[in-house]
Amino acid sequence: MTAWSVGVVVPANDEAERIGSCLAALRRSLTAVERQGVRHRTVVVADACRDRTAREARAALAGWGEVVEVRVRNAGAARAVGVERLLERLAASPLERLWLASTDADTVVPDDWVARQLRLADAGAVATAGVVAVDTFDGHPADVQTRFRSAYDGPRDEQHPHVHGANLGVRGDAYVAVGGWLPLAVGEDHELWRALTDRGFETASPRSLTVTTSGRATGRAPGGFADSLLALHGPELR
Repeated sequence: MTAWSVGVVVPANDEAERIGSCLAALRRSLTAVERQGVRHRTVVVADACRDRTAREARAALAGWGEVVEVRVRNAGAARAVGVERLLERLAASPLERLWLASTDADTVVPDDWVARQLRLADAGAVATAGVVAVDTFDGHPADVQTRFRSAYDGPRDEQHPHVHGANLGVRGDAYVAVGGWLPLAVGEDHELWRALTDRGFETASPRSLTVTTSGRATGRAPGGFADSLLALHGPELR
């Protein structure tokens, strides 16, 4: 059987302070599957960055990835640009053996992140959606952490209802079949997942597939994950 090829897309907007940790963790995860003959490429899409994000990312990606600079100010469009570049770079790989993974620049993936997705793909999953853990709840009222854990906790291998662009994977042929990432500022992850499930593609969403993301109270995109955390505040705390 043809070995998997893996393409990872990372949109970033003014993430100079976090992109290094993100890419260091991603590199470890990709290195872990190189022994299985996995070819890989990572694209950071620096979207309307005013800081050192692109420079820091280029230094970190030397030899295994690249940076594409855009000014779309749109997470879905940025992810789509990144995948388009990955499809070009990995064009020699059959789409049914190309795995497209997505994470975020303020996120750290575990060393087995890519390996876990590929194991699920080998078992028949065409797309995977993991969960997120939060690095810190500093700056949030105490009940936010409690409510977050209530929403996300459960048996590690049980399926869950959450979808995050910071922890998503899809096979190349399925991605192309449903039209890929839509140019949405928020909710692009849910729309891609809906398109995949509507087409009847087999999916997997184990809680054990976890990444750690920023718990900052002020996010980069209105309506994004930071606002989702803020929405966990009780009415009396608003």
